[in-house]
Amino acid sequence: LKTVWLIAGFLLLLAIIVVASALSRLRDGRGRRRKGNRHAGKGDYNEHERSHKKPASATKDRKDALMHELLELDKEFEAGKLSKATYQERRARIKARLRTLMSEQEAPRR
Repeated sequence: LKTVWLIAGFLLLLAIIVVASALSRLRDGRGRRRKGNRHAGKGDYNEHERSHKKPASATKDRKDALMHELLELDKEFEAGKLSKATYQERRARIKARLRTLMSEQEAPRR
């Protein structure tokens, strides 16, 4: 009897995951279509965007460097080399720079 409930619970969980995934993909597909059509007819938009865009590799390198910095900070804190206050302050500062970088990266897409 316990096995039956276990299998039923597993199947229910699987069904929930499948439905959530399908709804997520459906929603993402609609958003992409809207974004793609939003700038239709504005030929000079892409030219303007290209001229003011930072190279993708430089942005990715900066993002990777910040992520690495966060990782090293976490390791130092776990090793006991930093106080909690110092750790939280540095982590907040790095995360703020990372958020700024990512929002700059998102802005051209909008």
